[in-house]
Amino acid sequence: DLQRDIEQHTEGVTSVLTLCDVLLHDADACGSDGENDSIQQTTLSLDRRWKNICAMSMERRMRIEETWRLWTKFLDDYARFEEWLNTAERTAANPATKDVLYTCAKEELKKFE
Repeated sequence: DLQRDIEQHTEGVTSVLTLCDVLLHDADACGSDGENDSIQQTTLSLDRRWKNICAMSMERRMRIEETWRLWTKFLDDYARFEEWLNTAERTAANPATKDVLYTCAKEELKKFE
């Protein structure tokens, strides 16, 4: 939503910056150097702030996408761990220990370890 809002305002900001540039080059509109400097500083400030907003928005979007990627990876890892844990619990609940040889029992013990 924030990205869409920024994109909707891009045309307006560009228009304001263009009008400021026109004012700077219009000798009749800016009678004194003070007015000219003021418009120039305001234009630079607006341009800098707008670029900063766009950059921060892009960084935030990238962080959100990275967080989402890591979250889905976590959910996948969790599902695999849960499946492994259920299998291990079933194996532990039903050990094959009746009438087994020592070597088989030792291998069965390794499974539980």
